[in-house]
Amino acid sequence: MIKQFSPSSDSIVFVHGIKFGGDGALLFCCEVLGDSEKDTLGLQELFEKKSGTLIDGLLILQQEFLIESLKAKLETAEEVLFESNIEIEDALDSKSPSEVDSRQENIIGITTSSPVMKRLLQQMIRVSSSHLNILLKGETGTGKAFLARAFHESSPQSGQPFETLGCGSLSTTLAEGEIFGWKKGAFSGAEEDRAGIFERSSGGTVFLDEVGELPLEIQKKLLRVLQEGVVRPVGGTELVPVDCRIIASTCEDLPTTVLKGSFREDLFYRLSGFNLEIPPLRERKEDVSLLVSSFLAELEEEHGFSKRFSNSAWEELYSCTWPGNIQQLKNVVQQTYLTCERRMIPRKKVLEVFESAQADKLLGDNFEDNSGELVMRVPRTEGFNEIISEVERLVILTAMKQHRGNKSRVTKQLKIPRQTLYNKIERFKIVEEEYQ
Repeated sequence: MIKQFSPSSDSIVFVHGIKFGGDGALLFCCEVLGDSEKDTLGLQELFEKKSGTLIDGLLILQQEFLIESLKAKLETAEEVLFESNIEIEDALDSKSPSEVDSRQENIIGITTSSPVMKRLLQQMIRVSSSHLNILLKGETGTGKAFLARAFHESSPQSGQPFETLGCGSLSTTLAEGEIFGWKKGAFSGAEEDRAGIFERSSGGTVFLDEVGELPLEIQKKLLRVLQEGVVRPVGGTELVPVDCRIIASTCEDLPTTVLKGSFREDLFYRLSGFNLEIPPLRERKEDVSLLVSSFLAELEEEHGFSKRFSNSAWEELYSCTWPGNIQQLKNVVQQTYLTCERRMIPRKKVLEVFESAQADKLLGDNFEDNSGELVMRVPRTEGFNEIISEVERLVILTAMKQHRGNKSRVTKQLKIPRQTLYNKIERFKIVEEEYQ
């Protein structure tokens, strides 16, 4: 308990050691960052009597302060320390929590600290030696393609081809050619024979990404491949034998799409020899630090310089629910790394990227309804920065109108702190009459 100390308003006191004896506290060593050295003269009995304890840590003393102000001061101090002695920072303080996590395990080439991921990967090991087709179900951005390749690499087919087909981006004509191949002259532009994905991957693995997006006509032909183990190229007459494992992925509930008639029931059962549910990132927060460290290492290798997140920035990364999962996390790391001028990425930079992403999402969700209106309302005489600011203002205003001024609902939808919303309302001079 602090008894006698009156520092200047901006003092930060680093206490390296306090030993408590019978008559009170003996301060071993301290540094005061404040207006003057006279702050040290006010250090007297800091604590009530206590015995047998040696404390190493950080003591912050200030008469009146706000939490946000305190965080900003600490972040500034952290950045100064990082910049002044980068080698010590790298060796001691810049290590992410993943580097000291004893729960880490590497399973089929994937490092994880999450119990739910460990169980999933152990299941993959058990089924990898079989020839069962695999159905991976998970939200967008959970890493289904990455897991499919890891599964292939851990299977007996690891030395054979691995081919990916993105089912969501193909029309019926394109899908047919990609899957079954074609013969020379089968259509305009078919100047030579081309093997389809099943023929090219014979003996290996075919990954059908977002298989629920396949047109029904192609689903019927795909079923024949799985049943008979043969394909007929477009424009061909002969059947070509193929033998490969299928790994399919989906972010949809395929049984529901079966009931709706948009996915064949017989194909569903053929694909789901073994079902694996990939957990969203919010259910495996233990892996956030591992993933961030991996992304930072990739960026460092590509760009030639290292960056780290401050402690408060790490807190933001951990607290986010990550609706876009691993892909969203990777995007945030990349954007903060590339746009932050310092080597220590602060919390405010992470929040800026979050806010920008949420503005994009709001516009994307309502693109058909209001994107044209939003763009048309931006003055044509403005420069790029002014246009961006106006679009941001319109996003805030749109959300305020949707929720009739309910700021709690707006902050929840945009996933921004309440204070950030207040700041933007003030900055953009948004008044009640505009959204009520």
